[in-house]
Amino acid sequence: MVLKRAAEKLMCFRIALACAIRSNFLGNIYAQVMGKVGGVNQRKQRRLEQPAEQPAHQQHRLPEPNSPLGLALLSKWAWGVLSATNVQELAHAAVLSGAKAEDLVSLSSLGSYGQQPGNCHRDLVRKYCRDLWSPDPYSVAVPMKFVNPDTGAFDMEEGNIDMFLPHEWLAALDDAGLLDTLWSTHMLAEFWKTQKGNSKLQANPDCEGMIPLMMHADGGAFQKRDSLMVMSMRCILSSASVADSMLLLAAIPKKARWKNEAADTFDNIWKVLVWSFTAMFQGKWPTHSWDGSLIAECGGHDLTPKSRLKAVIWTLSGDMEYFSSELGISKYSSNSPCSWCACDRDRTGTPFNDFRPTALWKSTRVTPAMSKENNPCRHPVMRIPGVIFESVYIDTLHVLDLGVSLHCAANLFVDIVHELPGSRQSNLVALRQDVMSLYGKFRTPVECRGPTLELKHFLPNTTSYPELHGWKAREVRYLVPVCKALAKKYNQGTDYSEHRLRLFNHLNAICDAIDKHHWCLPESEQRAFKEDVDACLSHYSWLAKHAAHNRRLQWSIVPKHHFLAHLPDMATHLAPRASWTYPGESMVGTITSLASACTASTSARQLTKPLMAKYRIAMHLRHSMNLCQS
Repeated sequence: MVLKRAAEKLMCFRIALACAIRSNFLGNIYAQVMGKVGGVNQRKQRRLEQPAEQPAHQQHRLPEPNSPLGLALLSKWAWGVLSATNVQELAHAAVLSGAKAEDLVSLSSLGSYGQQPGNCHRDLVRKYCRDLWSPDPYSVAVPMKFVNPDTGAFDMEEGNIDMFLPHEWLAALDDAGLLDTLWSTHMLAEFWKTQKGNSKLQANPDCEGMIPLMMHADGGAFQKRDSLMVMSMRCILSSASVADSMLLLAAIPKKARWKNEAADTFDNIWKVLVWSFTAMFQGKWPTHSWDGSLIAECGGHDLTPKSRLKAVIWTLSGDMEYFSSELGISKYSSNSPCSWCACDRDRTGTPFNDFRPTALWKSTRVTPAMSKENNPCRHPVMRIPGVIFESVYIDTLHVLDLGVSLHCAANLFVDIVHELPGSRQSNLVALRQDVMSLYGKFRTPVECRGPTLELKHFLPNTTSYPELHGWKAREVRYLVPVCKALAKKYNQGTDYSEHRLRLFNHLNAICDAIDKHHWCLPESEQRAFKEDVDACLSHYSWLAKHAAHNRRLQWSIVPKHHFLAHLPDMATHLAPRASWTYPGESMVGTITSLASACTASTSARQLTKPLMAKYRIAMHLRHSMNLCQS
């Protein structure tokens, strides 16, 4: 009886196994295990068609993602968009949905397949972030602000912030073989040919042949009630994406900054930066630390043994607010708004809004000899070798795109809305249709088009001068050719319309010249650029006087118009594009987004440590695991 039952069970098992083998799912598994799908000749043909195994030297040593989804998940995690737990959950969902890519299977196993979510980050770092090529963060003791729990008042205590050292970035790029990839160092010889007459090179002839850097600093909001001062650097020759080529130096939350007459959080930070940039200029590992203590390891050795290159800050980039509040120059709200000349707000002296060829302020321009004798900038950045007052460049993003162009476009829109027959609302609809039609004619990218025009954008009230509100700098730049076409369309043949049309003709030529040349304007273009700037400001002045004579609140002249008048002199040896703040502003946005991902249970004083660690991982993944998105 027992044997009969065992025989029945064995028969049932054989029948079930035969049915399963015939099915696609288990049949494939059985075939993979046994290796016997088809006859002898079929199996032989299949072996011949299989690709040969890659040689060992061609195989990746590091686990490298091989699916678009895996790449996207790692990239989002590296830049703070997704947490490690999110990565595991999405990868696991993809695997359950039928995905078979090895990297997705590996990502789904993080934290014991999600059973230990607290270990997901640890597992990701162990798997993809060993032997980081980027330098270790450098810890600096600085005075920091905190709220005294006993008194409820702000007080100062010493804390540590993490930052990256410029000379260590240079050494890391050289060691990883990324100098030319990220900073286009093959263009150095061509660049320095264009700088022969530059006053900065004449003041520091040893700079020739070095990597010319742009250093940028600016603030950006990363929380509702806090902002981040981000400092970064990039080679002005670079053609790589900003995320790849712009390197973070420091990021300090405003809430953590202590500042009074006795101490400032940035005092020690700038001492460290001056020391590090000096080492970069000399091309040697420093023998002493920034505080004078002896450094035993590597002191005096070459920073870049592979390329033998050094680097120098060639331009300081930032907006006028940063120049005024941090560098102590161009205090545009004062009676003397400009540090590049002796203009003032006094109409009887050297008024800043005089743009005639005979304007008195033009004879008071600060020359290299004058700035060497009495430097208008007293900031510690001037202690860095190779940095002089002429290293400070006026930025076209804030002065032109978010300055002069902003005023010109708003005044044109006001004219059109008032000049057309009909109500302001119906005229606004007609203006919208014109703008959208011209966007299509010029094939303006959708992401570079501004918001739908409303009266509040350029005519918020009748008691203030027109100025375009709610538009980004790049949107304003693409609006300039549209405004040129509108000025031509609505030209009524009057002196006013003619001056307005010529204003936009010259303004568009200025923008085209800036966009066209990466780091040097040809000599013929320099003359044309100066003529366009002078003519643009001259026509704007005529329109301003016409409006004042007719008691209309239009065409106001602000210090940004004056700063634009200085731009042609600065563009003689270095194109405005080489020092504009578009890359820096993009970097600020990237770092503030990354900082937002580090704020959970982290105070402002402790933010720099997780932020720098996360940035290292992001840079490592971009360059070591093919996550570059240039």
